[in-house]
Amino acid sequence: MAHRQRVFGAFVSWMQETVRAGVCCGHGKYVTQLPPEFLRKGRWDEHVLCGSCPTAIEREAIWRIQIAKYGRKPDRFDVAQLAKSTDGLTGAEIEQAFVDALYAAFSTGKDPTDAQIIKVLE
Repeated sequence: MAHRQRVFGAFVSWMQETVRAGVCCGHGKYVTQLPPEFLRKGRWDEHVLCGSCPTAIEREAIWRIQIAKYGRKPDRFDVAQLAKSTDGLTGAEIEQAFVDALYAAFSTGKDPTDAQIIKVLE
């Protein structure tokens, strides 16, 4: 935690003291959790919201794509339940959950199950 605070402090100081023209972009999933001094007026020229996390229907499609991408048949999984279990996650996070479930399943010599995927998500 202390390291994160030092990095944050150094970044805010750099933003305050830099006088040269340049571009600094920031990206974050949970922007509302940033301290107010970081988001105060004048700190950034623009705030751009790039949309929200995928809907349930979009997450189902993402699950189907990721399952197929790794050589498995999406019809063997309950993608509707997986979509419900991944509310608030991005496509990249869904992919990583499936990859983690694959690694867990490889240790048993079998393909991942819905239960193993849910366990990874927990």
